[in-house]
Amino acid sequence: MTDTNEVPPMVERVARALLARIERDGFDNFLESLAYKPELSCAALARAAIEAMRDTTTEMLEAVEENIDFADTFRAVRIYELRDAWSAAISAALGEKV
Repeated sequence: MTDTNEVPPMVERVARALLARIERDGFDNFLESLAYKPELSCAALARAAIEAMRDTTTEMLEAVEENIDFADTFRAVRIYELRDAWSAAISAALGEKV
């Protein structure tokens, strides 16, 4: 990502999901629960964020493709390749250079 003001698609998707969660519960209720049970409020937001990341973005798929060796289509993908590919996908989702 070259433009520091540009919001990556996944970051925008998660932000919208978090805002929707806060609006659904009511902002005042959210602030009150945050004051008394912050772990529950944060867990609800974390769940909303993870749910928002369920569907990949084009950037995430491109990062996976660039980080898995598809030269031998008949060989099983090794676990470290999957881990590296997922890490690259998350980095792409956060707008980091892969």
